Amino acid sequence: MAIPFVVLNDKLDRATRIRLAIISGNAFNNSARLITIEDVEHRWVFLSDTGFSHRKILELANSDGSNVSDAEFEIIMRSLNSYL
Repeated sequence: MAIPFVVLNDKLDRATRIRLAIISGNAFNNSARLITIEDVEHRWVFLSDTGFSHRKILELANSDGSNVSDAEFEIIMRSLNSYL
């Protein structure tokens, strides 16, 4: 049974939720700073399973969230084992 990804504050877009997951934020954060390539590399042990390049993850995470598809979002969040 799959557990859906939820966030306590539904005002957060997908890109912000991805950034929070990468920088180990939590659902109580209202925002997240833009991530760097070093942030992605720090979590690469988990993110490498996505099949995305460093640049693609950085692009998705630092976007406004409108270009993050359902599938991309789910793949990244599952790889980080995040329920944000």
